[in-house]
Amino acid sequence: MPGGPGHPGLPGMPRASASSQANRPYQILPGISGTSPGFEYQGVHIPLNVDSVTLWALRSPNKSPFVDFAGNLTDQGFAYALLLLDKLGPLSYAGPLDFVVIVEGENGPLVSEPCGVVIEP
Repeated sequence: MPGGPGHPGLPGMPRASASSQANRPYQILPGISGTSPGFEYQGVHIPLNVDSVTLWALRSPNKSPFVDFAGNLTDQGFAYALLLLDKLGPLSYAGPLDFVVIVEGENGPLVSEPCGVVIEP
């Protein structure tokens, strides 16, 4: 996921110095049903449609196939996460997959723009 070395921040994340977000909780939400209309969370619009993949990640954010999809940002304000495609099991999904990152900021949640990838068989 973006937000590591060579990536100055999360795509579309409201600009703040990365270090100002150091050690704050984050959650990465994946979804396969698109980004519109999305949903509201603590008064902030989340541009992701909730579906079975989103719910799976919410129930098990740090269990295979989701590695480090929830936790605290590093001291530098970064997060590193992996999606283990070979562990998707019965999902056997090919197609678009969108991600949104939520960081619990000082004045409420900070939300990234959706970041999408396409999984090919």
